[in-house]
Amino acid sequence: MEPFDPFSRRLSRREALVTGLSAAALLSVTSVLAACGSTGTSDSSATSVAGTTAGGDTTAATKKGGTLKYGVGDAQAKDSLDPALALTSIGIFGHSLIYDTLLSVDSSWELSPMLAEEYDISSDAVTHSFKLRSGVEFHGGKTLTSEDVAEHFKRILDEKTGSPGLSVLGPVMDAGSISTPDPTTIIFKLKTPDAFFGQRVAHYTLRIAQAKTDEWLKTSFGTGPFISKSFRPGEGFEFERNQNYWQEGVPYLDAVVGVGIPDAATRVQALLNGDIHLTDTVPTSALDQVSGADSAQLLDVKNPSPYTFDVDSSIKPYNDPRVQKAMKMLIDREAMLKLLVAGRGVVSADTLIDPADPWSPADLKPFPYDPEQAKALLAEAGLAEGFSEKVWTTTAYPLLNEGAAYGKQAMAVGGIEFDIQSVSSDRYIEAFLKEPIVMDYYLRQHPMVMFQLYYMSSSTSNTTRLKDDKIDGWITELIKTTDTTKQAEIGGEIIRRYNDVAAMLSPFNFASYWGGAGTLQGWTANPISNVEIRTATLA
Repeated sequence: MEPFDPFSRRLSRREALVTGLSAAALLSVTSVLAACGSTGTSDSSATSVAGTTAGGDTTAATKKGGTLKYGVGDAQAKDSLDPALALTSIGIFGHSLIYDTLLSVDSSWELSPMLAEEYDISSDAVTHSFKLRSGVEFHGGKTLTSEDVAEHFKRILDEKTGSPGLSVLGPVMDAGSISTPDPTTIIFKLKTPDAFFGQRVAHYTLRIAQAKTDEWLKTSFGTGPFISKSFRPGEGFEFERNQNYWQEGVPYLDAVVGVGIPDAATRVQALLNGDIHLTDTVPTSALDQVSGADSAQLLDVKNPSPYTFDVDSSIKPYNDPRVQKAMKMLIDREAMLKLLVAGRGVVSADTLIDPADPWSPADLKPFPYDPEQAKALLAEAGLAEGFSEKVWTTTAYPLLNEGAAYGKQAMAVGGIEFDIQSVSSDRYIEAFLKEPIVMDYYLRQHPMVMFQLYYMSSSTSNTTRLKDDKIDGWITELIKTTDTTKQAEIGGEIIRRYNDVAAMLSPFNFASYWGGAGTLQGWTANPISNVEIRTATLA
């Protein structure tokens, strides 16, 4: 395992742990945008700066300033500015504007210093030490200390908080693992060796908030590049530039405004009309429209996503291997990939892991499309007459309704009737870990996070409720292993077994695109927030 190099200011290990995003009456687009001004730039603060494109090329002089308007597809009444509770787009992208993590990860899984400028790992991978930057201030003026970091990690580890981050930290540490020998040093002595802990701290729920914070809707408690001016759950937000940001020279924008636009087609039209500058996932039906428009562009966020039917492996009939295999053999994966995302992706085995990932066994193939064999397996399981099941989906996220409709047609061949429940975003989120089948897709993730969050029996994010002693044992062994060859061997075994014993259907991985205005420059892809805009400009 390569050490942290304080001179290069990089963490040289490429593996990363980032959790996935499991795929709202809101304000009208026009009312919110009108309140924030009609232009994308602010003449009062416009200055010439050197910009960079998403590919990293330096551009000519661009205008510093302006207000970026962001269309949010899944704004909810439960949203807040508490990073510990981040789950929807407000938390994944919005929180990245007002908070920072100890370390940052890029699309190549490279880790870099953020609030921590030094990181040291003990030879046994049990003790992890971070040295904080001096002089970093929260938005209210308080200086960041190690106690703030410790307090936030302890909140994540408290089950009463209800944070998704508990599944990231809980397996390797508890509150007693944390010590703060001085205001700029925090040490984590884990309860188990963890070769991946440096990557865990880049997780979006581990963006550091000021200690003793409890007024999450009224003010701004981060150290990030923007300060919250107003936040309206289920509607939107207004963030303004942090003039005292520790990273000199950024952000370039004056402000970012978010507005809830639950309908995907409406978001796309707002982008094409110039009413917004950024929108989350563009539906397949609009990809050509956006890419062909002079006023807009597709943003490849470099997060190929596994598309899934999350099926409860713990209940009848889905705990029967014959039923699991039959359902997998009723899916024509190539046809589904072409229909849903115009072939922009690759068919996969039912593992959640990208087939191109180095840990994915090269000889692992998906179950073949074979309706006759599927019907024979169902008959063998005593289900020759088929059965019916509700399938939960929503229009708040692209592709889910379309996938449910395809699944309904495919399963009907085997006598399985899908009763599609297309519901609000709030009701859809409530279906996770409760309903037998939920349509879903996940962000690009390192295999380690997939294993621990979605495969392990004890995980609160185990969306298929699989409990398998072999997989649990292998994951435990993998976390302790620093030898990269051995990591790949164990990872391969886990992937194979999950494909064989989990009811999860994951027919393909697809490329994900956000939409941006033609004037948007300097953004970068980021596996945590999808889009990073610290150096973004509106030309």
